[in-house]
Amino acid sequence: MLRHKIKVFQNTLRAESRWTLNQDLAEDLEKLEHGLRRFAQAGLWRDVGQMRFLPASSQILQRREGYRELFRLNALLTLRTQCNFDLPDFACILETKDTPTLYEYWAFFVIKDLLDKRFDMRSHDIVYYEVSDPKERKILFGRVLSYKEDVRLYFNRTFSARLESYSHDLRPDIVIEQGHRRLILDAKFKGSRPEESFNGGEEKIKGTIESWRKEDIDKMHAYRDAIVDVQGAFILFPGTETENKLFLPRDKVNSFPGVGALALRPGTDANADPEGIEVVAKWLNAFLDAAQPGAG
Repeated sequence: MLRHKIKVFQNTLRAESRWTLNQDLAEDLEKLEHGLRRFAQAGLWRDVGQMRFLPASSQILQRREGYRELFRLNALLTLRTQCNFDLPDFACILETKDTPTLYEYWAFFVIKDLLDKRFDMRSHDIVYYEVSDPKERKILFGRVLSYKEDVRLYFNRTFSARLESYSHDLRPDIVIEQGHRRLILDAKFKGSRPEESFNGGEEKIKGTIESWRKEDIDKMHAYRDAIVDVQGAFILFPGTETENKLFLPRDKVNSFPGVGALALRPGTDANADPEGIEVVAKWLNAFLDAAQPGAG
């Protein structure tokens, strides 16, 4: 079963090789398949057949030390997991992640798709950051994708604040760079919800995220003030409020808006909601076009 699953991954990788972010994946899969093939040829399997039933009533299985612990573990796993291994099971893997983290991943790939449509990708690498903390020193990693026209897309990039008033490093989810200019997009799977069931005669689904939160906008102000060359910082949130909020910079140093909130919701088949992605693409292109000669 495991060798079959690896074969599925290998076939998928061959068909979509230019889209993968891990260029070592093909070699790793080959090594894993080779190890499993050797393991399957071991002599211990000659006397082992396929188990037709589980002898749950066996006293040895229930009572003997070592057996009973494995039997209990098997029972717990059987009760708690249901997987269809005949299908591409990325969905099953992703379901073990918390929803806000999944939203961050999803938002990153939405932005990547927008950049892929406009620029040719040159490279993608893992970037490591050493974080200084009063209590510990640790290494964090992020991802950087480089495109033509000096465009780079970062996931989980760590910045040291340029202002002394900020006592810790800053780590926005998504950073787009063109030359020395930066645009920050921070995915937030949260927001304000309607307090009443009815508003203007329309029923609203309980628990639906409707609008952005003020404290998240405050964080975007912090990003723009504390990180060098940031021209815009926006939260992405899965809200139903399509009127996106922008706070223009007072200094007028650049023509691009300062901070704001953009509604971006997953739609059918995990694609972005058309209305939301249209607005996000508009501001992303405005940021990129502002660096072109003659841009206002």
